[in-house]
Amino acid sequence: MDVFDKIFMTDGALLKEYGARFGDERFEALGYAAQPRLHNPVRLRGQHQNRGIGIVERTGAKLADTGVGYLVDGASDTAGKWGTTLETFFEQGPDSAVSLEVSDAVANLPYEKVLTAYKALKCLLSSNPREIIEATAVGTPVVVPAGTDCLVPVEELLITEVHDQVDAANATRALIRSRELRDRAVHLGQRKIWQGHTYAHRAAQVLECSGVHSRPLNGRSMTEVPQVSAIVPTIRPERISDVLTTIGQQAGVDIELVLLAHGFEPDEHQLRVEAADKGLENLVVLQQSRSTPLGACLNLAISASSGTYIAKIDDDDLYGANYMQDQAAAHRFSGAAVTGKRAHYMHLGESNATLLRFAEFEHRFTDFIMGPTIFATRELLREIPFEELNRGEDSEFLRAVVRSGGSIYSSDRFNFVQMRSGAGSEHTWSASERELLATGEVVSFGLNEQHMMF
Repeated sequence: MDVFDKIFMTDGALLKEYGARFGDERFEALGYAAQPRLHNPVRLRGQHQNRGIGIVERTGAKLADTGVGYLVDGASDTAGKWGTTLETFFEQGPDSAVSLEVSDAVANLPYEKVLTAYKALKCLLSSNPREIIEATAVGTPVVVPAGTDCLVPVEELLITEVHDQVDAANATRALIRSRELRDRAVHLGQRKIWQGHTYAHRAAQVLECSGVHSRPLNGRSMTEVPQVSAIVPTIRPERISDVLTTIGQQAGVDIELVLLAHGFEPDEHQLRVEAADKGLENLVVLQQSRSTPLGACLNLAISASSGTYIAKIDDDDLYGANYMQDQAAAHRFSGAAVTGKRAHYMHLGESNATLLRFAEFEHRFTDFIMGPTIFATRELLREIPFEELNRGEDSEFLRAVVRSGGSIYSSDRFNFVQMRSGAGSEHTWSASERELLATGEVVSFGLNEQHMMF
């Protein structure tokens, strides 16, 4: 080993053993990671979490020897009492062999079908570092035995760590019963993966240790902090302060706000002072007469922007602090021309009801997303500008993208709430509360931001 300056290891236990044995600092952790184009939460029609609990076997070793024995016992209790399945998937390989029958066995799956199998599960039992990262990335909650070392802190990925059979039974039962619990855990875990645990990050780590300093060829790599320009035309001076707060709080991105005053003259000096107070350093202020079509205003804002990505933002909707970085990650892993949200929350002012609309389109390719969530590269928006309309400019843009051969991806439902006041006339899209109630499922009364924004 003296011929190597640096030795990377994927096994935490061996890393400690070799470091102690050879007594030097050449050994470094290089944990498993996700390849976003392969390990991502894009859902297959009709196959999302339609099965129960799963385990993956790839050798002839008994599961008890891999540290998941009491997980299986606990999950078996859940499966027996709650009418779900406990299945073993066998990944193809030279040493693959059936070693355990639980409820069902699905033998000899090639690797890519194992990933598909993950997506069908409500939770996965594992102590394998690669499985833990990959299953989280594709959207499946993972339950692990206490002390599991995957070289990424278990708590960072929001993985459920259990200590005995009873704990395992309760954990699997909770995940089986609660979609909200599953979705929240994997969404937070995925964010951590996109931030620092993709194979692009691992390659950058190796290069840095080798003394090679390089940058990706473009700003769309997961290793690059997204450069995002939020474009916000507004006819309401009273909404500007909230817009500055919303954009100023965005985490995980380099943000620029392009604010276009549509039909009024703002106090630009005061705007810049307030923006700075709210942590917003990059502010572009534009002005147009009220007669200028909304689509033309959007195009002017795009022309004045400097970000790699453009986010179309409405001044009267709510956006969480992680909205931009989640949208940028979805754009990167999906490879879509445009990302946004078709599955989304809506709050109705008159009844104080909060709806979840179009839930079936979460993490799916589609032909339509909500206009206030359009997210695309500046390059695309210059190639396909908005039509100079006052209404329907976003729908026409999406149709043009599809006609050009581009794809549209509807990401997660979180960190965005479309706000509807009691007076539908205040919105560019006019619809009654009863019409809107018919488009979704009421999930709460009141505006529970902690439930939707995290």
